[in-house]
Amino acid sequence: MSVSEGITVYRVSPEIRYIENSIIEITTVAGTSVFFKEFFDVERGLFSEIFDSPILQKGRLVGFFSSNGGQFVLNIRDIFCAELFHKIIELDLYPSANPLDVVIEAKFVSEDSVFISYFSGTEFEERTKFFTIAEEAGTVYNSR
Repeated sequence: MSVSEGITVYRVSPEIRYIENSIIEITTVAGTSVFFKEFFDVERGLFSEIFDSPILQKGRLVGFFSSNGGQFVLNIRDIFCAELFHKIIELDLYPSANPLDVVIEAKFVSEDSVFISYFSGTEFEERTKFFTIAEEAGTVYNSR
């Protein structure tokens, strides 16, 4: 929901929307590039954990960054249960305090494929990657 006043638009938080037949997405904005998403399965009466600034979502999958030994990794997992599906994709992102600052675009291109474009290394080189995520859960992909 947005409230317009002249040309300035103010967001009213939280934003709530259906993303699937029985899944509701709840987004809370906490700053200019910080937001949190939580999901609710209406049929099962089940809330997900709260995800910090996820960059991908399709069906029951969500993609978000986490820190792993000082490096950011892209996690793609089941919204409600990481034990059902969880992939970790290592990317050579440009060093940044917030990985969202160096991601140009990220999207699911099919049910089992992800496209990501980002800045890499200290030279700020633009890279594009496609990943298939259909393999067995727990696989770690290294794009280097």
